[in-house]
Amino acid sequence: MIDPDVLLDYLGAQPEQEELVMAMEAAAVAMLERQTGRYFGPVRDQEVVLSGDCGRTLYLEGPVVLGSVVSVDERYYIGADPNAIELDASDGYVVRGDRLLRAGGLGWCYEYTVAYEQGYARGEEPADVREAVKQLTRWQFQAQQAAAEAGVGAFQSETIGDYSYQLADAGNGSAGDWNAQLPFVVNVVNTWRILRV
Repeated sequence: MIDPDVLLDYLGAQPEQEELVMAMEAAAVAMLERQTGRYFGPVRDQEVVLSGDCGRTLYLEGPVVLGSVVSVDERYYIGADPNAIELDASDGYVVRGDRLLRAGGLGWCYEYTVAYEQGYARGEEPADVREAVKQLTRWQFQAQQAAAEAGVGAFQSETIGDYSYQLADAGNGSAGDWNAQLPFVVNVVNTWRILRV
């Protein structure tokens, strides 16, 4: 997501730390994806099976690359032969961002397989998500640096039965408490989180 040179400069890290820093950046992106239920990675092919609720809107797992919806197949029941639904047909659909709107007054009442491209070109991710990734990476990097200076590993303890661990102290509160230390990141997570009802 973030160019390695930009991230090394932002952290004040050395070139030989690039592999570590990029692993931390990847972990930060993965954490944001888990917390929000969204995908912030590079463009990839995606195929999803969705159940309609007879409404006119079918929601895809975004972000949907503009013009990338390849196919929409409708099945009236599990195991049925698929019926292709055509883009812009009178009984088809139109694409609006990460939504498919059914045309002709019809609803999405069955099961649908949708193939499309999902993701962002490098550097085109939302600005607030990029900043949150930078802050999370800095937070991890500083905790790792503080632990190294204190002569301890990043983890102080670990229990195998009912797995648990305690992170090393990074100097101002628990290094594991990103919610308290990174209010901007909390805001970004809350803004992008998919709420399911």
